[in-house]
Amino acid sequence: MKLNHTRKKLMLWNTTNFEFCKEKGKILDKFLMDIQKRLPSRENIQLEADILLEIEEVLSRQCEIRRQKYRETWLRDGDRNSYFFHALKIVRRKRNFIGAISKDGENWIGGRRAIGDYFSQKFKMVYQSSNSVFTLELEELVVPYVSVIMNDRLYLALSSEEIIRVV
Repeated sequence: MKLNHTRKKLMLWNTTNFEFCKEKGKILDKFLMDIQKRLPSRENIQLEADILLEIEEVLSRQCEIRRQKYRETWLRDGDRNSYFFHALKIVRRKRNFIGAISKDGENWIGGRRAIGDYFSQKFKMVYQSSNSVFTLELEELVVPYVSVIMNDRLYLALSSEEIIRVV
């Protein structure tokens, strides 16, 4: 009786804690997509960074959960369970598979060769571009590490006190 009660409580705890992790990841992904569609501003960039940090935390939790479950299966079934490791490989292969990709949101490309050609063409196009123009709005989003005053001080001759202090 106690064992049955404990099992039910553990199942409820597992569902509330770990299923919530999956749902939170989905919600954060949707929120990130919405933020990335907005115009760039300091608030949106900070919000995007916060969301990315939270997504990273959720993903690390999910990875830890998965690792613990795999470890439990390995301990239970041992090295002789080649079916387990084969199944893991198949799951990873399916998860990493790209079956189709949309060029413009409407037209889809399918097939391994066509998708590979599409990605190759896009990467070549990205790295061939030159003469990029940065607008003043874009430059304002980047905080300079070296101020104008610091840069001017680099050109000054060292004083004798500075030399003595270093030596």
